[in-house]
Amino acid sequence: MSQTGEEEPKDPTDPKTVPLGVREVRAGPRPRKPLPANRPLTTQLANHNNVLYFGPVNVGTPGQTFQVVFDTGSADFWVPSVQCESTVCAMKSRFDGASSSSYQGNSGQTFYVRYGTGFVRGVQSYDTAEVGDIAVPHQSFGESTEMAPFFARTPLDGIVGLAYSALSKLGTDTLFDHMLSLNLVQEPIFSFYVNSRRGPNGGSEVIFGGVDPAQFRGPIAYIPVTRQLYWEVALTGVGLANAMNILPADQDQLELSSQSAIIDTGTSLILMNADDAETINDALGATRDSSSSSMFSITCQLDELPVVHIQMNGISFPLPPEAYVIDNGSDSCKSGFGVGSLPQRWIVGNTFLRYYYSVFDAKNHRVGFGKYTIIGVK
Repeated sequence: MSQTGEEEPKDPTDPKTVPLGVREVRAGPRPRKPLPANRPLTTQLANHNNVLYFGPVNVGTPGQTFQVVFDTGSADFWVPSVQCESTVCAMKSRFDGASSSSYQGNSGQTFYVRYGTGFVRGVQSYDTAEVGDIAVPHQSFGESTEMAPFFARTPLDGIVGLAYSALSKLGTDTLFDHMLSLNLVQEPIFSFYVNSRRGPNGGSEVIFGGVDPAQFRGPIAYIPVTRQLYWEVALTGVGLANAMNILPADQDQLELSSQSAIIDTGTSLILMNADDAETINDALGATRDSSSSSMFSITCQLDELPVVHIQMNGISFPLPPEAYVIDNGSDSCKSGFGVGSLPQRWIVGNTFLRYYYSVFDAKNHRVGFGKYTIIGVK
């Protein structure tokens, strides 16, 4: 769910920009003692229609549970606040600081984050966060007091941003960077396995502090991050071939304008500018979808389609038709290559990540991909 660079409006006459009243900051009882880092931490993720993958995080003492997207395309951690009384918030779990003995107050700092699908606005606070059985004391997070209508159409309550902390609108460490600063994880990496099994028990997972070697085979291919803001890597080419193990010929390389790709666990498709989307979908025989300006319709006959080789930092990652064709059970299928909001960068989402195990290495500033042990799990 890639975060855009749009800033909060500064017009003081806009009632939406008026700061909230500042709550008294209170120390409260001593927070729970963090558990030692003696193993990687695995959190199971539910698959919502192959669009979103989300899992639980607790905030406060006792813990108040929220369903969140662990999102490498943004850097802020937020959940809805009891101060939000909108129709959207009424559908969500809402955080109540008064019910938490470890709540350390509302800082008075407001935040505004705009995503490709909508925005949130609220105030920064501090409390203990808990992922699995790891308690993270004095974690900065946002209490959202306004949420875009988009969130009403999803089962998630909030977002845990896992991009670089420099991207944070809250101006503080991400949850993962705070874990690192407290030595709560074994290694400075986290990894994702997502598949196409829908529902809460499909086996998708995020691991903090390690990888799950049972989910991939062979070595992990690592690509350096080109800018430490997003998990952004060099996009060096895209080509078509008739097989997974055959590299595209020179004449089958597509001419694209983008030279960079953001690896984003919070985005469902592979998104790009309109010109690149037209180029790749035209090569696949796909046409503009009549019901959406960002989507393309494509044949459901997989044997008629080529393998798309996405090349990052000179390494080719083949994507077969069963990975990029979205079959919703109708006569017309959708292409996994769509139009996004960033002009010169691709956003590589779960269309790709359902086919490759992904590793995010914060120490060496690189992203790795491994071949899944079981491909195309339904």
